[in-house]
Amino acid sequence: YVREGAAGFKVWKDLGLRLRDEDGKRIPINSPRLKAVWDKAAELDKPVVIHVADPPAFFEPADRYNERLEEIVQYHFWHHYGKGLEFKSFMEQLDDLLEKNPGTDFLAAHLCSYPGNLDYVSDLLTRHENLYTDVAAVLSEIGRQPRRFRRFVQEHPGRILFGTDFFAGDPLPY
Repeated sequence: YVREGAAGFKVWKDLGLRLRDEDGKRIPINSPRLKAVWDKAAELDKPVVIHVADPPAFFEPADRYNERLEEIVQYHFWHHYGKGLEFKSFMEQLDDLLEKNPGTDFLAAHLCSYPGNLDYVSDLLTRHENLYTDVAAVLSEIGRQPRRFRRFVQEHPGRILFGTDFFAGDPLPY
């Protein structure tokens, strides 16, 4: 597809969250079996856009204390609580993926799936020169911390992109 003009490669959140191997085990984003894919992207000098996980609230109980309860009720398949998944493990997988593939540029969508913790995302960006991120679908989280977000952008110029998380032709909500 590169010859036809592909600018990069997208990995959906199904990897890590839903896709399973022949033994029925979830395939983590840092699976050694995927090393050839990341190496090929590096060889072609094409970035990999990777959607690491859903927001942390989707891994917590769906109760009155969950700030994303309305979304969880509407999109119940986004709720991962009680399924043996921990948000923290996805962040550890991302860190490991970046560490083991320094020649591959990764764009971890939605502020690395952790927009509520810009200090954590900033640390990832500082430690991994091959990491980029975007602000797609996280404007509400950014709005809660405008001064921290401003400082975050200033700390990492050129590494934070505007994204929409919409397909071509979809109406934009902005």
